[in-house]
Formats: sequence, C-alpha cells, structure tokens
Amino acid sequence: LKNGVKVAVVENHEVPFVSMSLYFRGGAWCEEKPGCASMALNMLRRGTGKHGEGELAEALETAAIDLFGQAGMDHAVVSANCVTDQTERATELLAEIVLMPAFDDSEFEKLRKEVITDLAVSSGEPSYIADREMRRRLYGEHPYARNVQGEVTDVKALTPADVKAWWSAFARPDLAWLCFSGDITMDRAAELAERFLGAWTAQGEKPQKMLPPIPDSAPTHIYLVDRAGDQSQIRIARKGITRSDPGYFTSRVVNGYFGGAFGSRLNETLRVKKGLTYGASGGYNAQRMAGEFVL
Repeated sequence: LKNGVKVAVVENHEVPFVSMSLYFRGGAWCEEKPGCASMALNMLRRGTGKHGEGELAEALETAAIDLFGQAGMDHAVVSANCVTDQTERATELLAEIVLMPAFDDSEFEKLRKEVITDLAVSSGEPSYIADREMRRRLYGEHPYARNVQGEVTDVKALTPADVKAWWSAFARPDLAWLCFSGDITMDRAAELAERFLGAWTAQGEKPQKMLPPIPDSAPTHIYLVDRAGDQSQIRIARKGITRSDPGYFTSRVVNGYFGGAFGSRLNETLRVKKGLTYGASGGYNAQRMAGEFVL
C-alpha cells in the first residue's frame, strides 16, 4: 500500500475459511522495559476507541471471529480467523484494535494481575528455571536472554504509559506485513487492506534501537542451579544459526527426526530404550539475530 504496508496472499479455496495476520518487526527485542511488548499486544483485545472490552468480545463472538495479539522476541503479530463471509468484518475489527487501542488503565491493571499470577507459578517450575539460566548464559545482556513476558518484577514496574510508548514507536505501517491465507483472492485482500488500513500513517522516522552485543562462544562450562525438589532439568546448549542461514530449512527437517517429536531419535534412545527420563527433546532454534542448538 502507499503507506508501506505489504500485503501477501496464499490462496486455498478448499474450505470457506480465512486467516489474516498483521506482523510487525518490533518485538520483545526492542522494548525499553522487559515485558512491555507482550503487555501491549495482549491489551489490544481489552478495548478500543469505539468498543469497550465487553462490546468487542460480544462483536467477535457474534461473528465467530477469533482475534488476538501476541508478541515474540523477534516480532509481534495481530491475527484473526473467520469463515469467508465474515472476512470484511474480521479485517475491520483487526484494523480497529491496531489503529485505535484504548490501553485503558483499569484493564491494564486486570491484565497485569493475570500475568503476574501466571509468572509467579511458572517461575517456580524447574523447566522454567533451566530455560532462563540457559538463555542468560548464552546471551548475557542481549534481549534474547530475557523471557518475552518479562519476570514478575518487570511486570510490576510497567505502566500504561510504557505500553503506549512502545506501541506508538513500533506499530507503524512501514514496519508491517499483512498476510492473508485461505478462501480469498489477492484482489479482495488488497481491497480490504486499502479500505481499512490505507489511511494508517507512520509518525516520525523509523525507530532505531541499539542493542548490547551477543557474547562470543565461551569454553564448555557446567552451571548448577540448586533448588529443592524431586526432579532435575538438564540443558545442553551452544550457539546455532539464524533464520537467514542457508541451512535453515535443512535444520527444520533435522529437528523433526533428531529431537523435535516424541518419536525422534533422542527421545527413543533416552526414554524408550534406556528409561533415563520422562522425555528428551532438542534441535536448532533459529532466530533473527542469533540462534542456539539445544538438548
């Protein structure tokens, strides 16, 4: 589109169903405060300038539209799924939560309490602790060392103003891709994108973010996190590849048979044949700026 939004379509007319996703280059990697991007994307369903949280939920339920936002480390996405005859309404509501998010203070506090409760539970689990320690050892001060949601103390420190500032900086048309798939044509997708997102304008220059360097690989080292309990978690990790690596797609195939499924060789050997563990998995995790190979 003229405002910079890129529109892509993958047609499949076998069933009357359409999925659409609006991707942003900004994710948890570019936030000033940990957890900010995740809170912003989860706040989008909590009301807009036209509909309160309850009104929006009713509109979505009436039209059987699944609409949600979520942040990852490398990107953020707002997605909608619907039957074909609700495609226009789904696109309209997707555009509404993107262009007119309310970021209401009371809704923010409700969401904050929910996130803190979830994190308080998960942060005590051995698997969470092992993953957190592994990321910190691999990535040091780089944002990849963090959890996308942040930790409990991070979420407590966030304010609605923080969320609004991140959204204003990184939710912009010249950093966005709108992808349709399913029972829709390119002409129809372009027409809907232009109608509902064509007037969206970017404010100011594209944001620039300076990041700490990713540490160089260090000599092999064993780290222990001592915590009382009946189970242990083990992580073996080293630097891997990025998604732009020529071997990326090969690595996806390798993951499947090596350690990415219950029937993989790793699980078959350690669990089924030797009975050493409840489960084992591993493989390549490729991200935009770095990646790791993990067991």
